[in-house]
Amino acid sequence: MKFSFSTKGWHDFTFTDFLNTAEELRFSGIEIHNLSGAVFSENGKQVAVGCLYSGGGMVGEVGHMVIEKGGDPCNCGRCGCWEAYSSATGLIRMTKEAMEAHPESLLHKFAAENGGVEGRTAFDAAEAGDETALAVCKQFVEYLAAGVTNLVNILQPEVLAVGGGVAGAPD
Repeated sequence: MKFSFSTKGWHDFTFTDFLNTAEELRFSGIEIHNLSGAVFSENGKQVAVGCLYSGGGMVGEVGHMVIEKGGDPCNCGRCGCWEAYSSATGLIRMTKEAMEAHPESLLHKFAAENGGVEGRTAFDAAEAGDETALAVCKQFVEYLAAGVTNLVNILQPEVLAVGGGVAGAPD
């Protein structure tokens, strides 16, 4: 996992590099006095820095907190998990569902150009002005925000860094 903070001129540093930096860091004017409250996310995998959790099974698997009661099945066997809605897999599923319901959507064109539906298909079509794709992206971001809000409420991090493809998606 690599991080970049262009506002500070930091590019391509690793998580270990980050943890080995000075105890007090500044990110866009936010002072961090310790790293115990930092949360990082990339491609649906979260790390709570400075918080050691032990146990068996799915301890710390925040992607499996339910955000949609009775929702879509998750690969863990439960239904409505955050991961089922805010991962690339969830985005692809929602995009395919929208394509079935809206054969006129530009989603079909973008999927065909890329050899199938990818995580970025809905964002590319939305950027091109497709209303169906825009609705998919809005729904995806709402689910992502619900999970992030839960993490913030539980962990109260000083820093929250989101990486992966979605972090680079257009507004």
